[in-house]
Amino acid sequence: MFIFPLYAVLVWYGCFKWRRRFLGVASLVAGLGGVLLLGWVDVQVSRWLTSEFPMPGFLLLLAGEGGIMLLVGSYLVALPRERVRVPCRGCRYELDGLEHANPTCPECGLAHAASKPRRVRCRRCGDVEVSPTTLCARCAAPEPAMLAE
Repeated sequence: MFIFPLYAVLVWYGCFKWRRRFLGVASLVAGLGGVLLLGWVDVQVSRWLTSEFPMPGFLLLLAGEGGIMLLVGSYLVALPRERVRVPCRGCRYELDGLEHANPTCPECGLAHAASKPRRVRCRRCGDVEVSPTTLCARCAAPEPAMLAE
């Protein structure tokens, strides 16, 4: 009995791998064709051996297999193919096309959403500064002695 789920997973793999393409639809149709062929073979063998229509149990099992394969396979074939080129680090929103190279995400509001900002060391004190300026905020501020002059 493990052959039926294994066969369905194989067909669904083809549907997902080639989604939104001809090969994905062909994989689904070929999978359903295999189920129909197995049902036809069962009917023909039963008629040849007993000259009667076979018991409906196996055919109902095949009908259920084909129906589930059709529903899940159709869903998988209809899934979008493209992936997000520049995703937000927080919510995976598409950031491609925004005017800044590392913008704030318009969906979740995360600053520097495309990639983490590069940490730079201050030229005077050596502290790590998050912004790409060369001086940290403490070194860039004027000293109190300079303000008195």
